[in-house]
Amino acid sequence: MPKRFISVILLFGALGFVTVGDVFLPRPWSSYSRNTREQINRLIVSLMPKPRPEPPSQQRERQREEFLRRVQPSSEKRELAF
Repeated sequence: MPKRFISVILLFGALGFVTVGDVFLPRPWSSYSRNTREQINRLIVSLMPKPRPEPPSQQRERQREEFLRRVQPSSEKRELAF
């Protein structure tokens, strides 16, 4: 058998073991499959950056300033009105 064929079979076997092994394998192997999947999930989640949301008070202050800037007439319009 060529090496490529064996490696493809091993790859699909590993993917099957991780994805659905806990459904149909006997007791000790099913827990190994579930634990492996959970560890892979934790690894992937730990690689993602953690969101750092802006505190609500700063966000509201920025929105308030932008609103006031839009609502207040500019100095040119005030000079024309007088």
